[in-house]
This record gives sequence, structure tokens and C-alpha cells, in this order.
Amino acid sequence: MSINFRIKNIKKDLNQMLKNGLIFLLFFLKFKDTVLCKNNAVAYFRPVYRQWTDVLLKS
Repeated sequence: MSINFRIKNIKKDLNQMLKNGLIFLLFFLKFKDTVLCKNNAVAYFRPVYRQWTDVLLKS
């Protein structure tokens, strides 16, 4: 039972990570020119990107 529960939790985390990643990619593609042109846009996206890479590295 506990193993099943853990697998469900892992699946939920992966789904959430994928959703976050897709949202991040969509935003990045949409605002790519802004991100490349303006440093404050980069500063805005950096925490999101860092959080996403941290999650990827931990898993």
C-alpha cells in the first residue's frame, strides 16, 4: 500500500513538473525576443528557470 502511494506521489510530482516546464517553455517562446532584449525580463524568468532545473537535478 505504501509503495503504491509513493508511486502515485511521484507521478503527481512528475506531472506537475511537466506542466511547469511546458508553461515555462511556452512563456519563453512567446517572450523570447523580450527576454533576449531586456535584462529585467531575464531577471524575471531566472527564478522560474532555476526552480525548474533544481527539480530536474534532484529527481
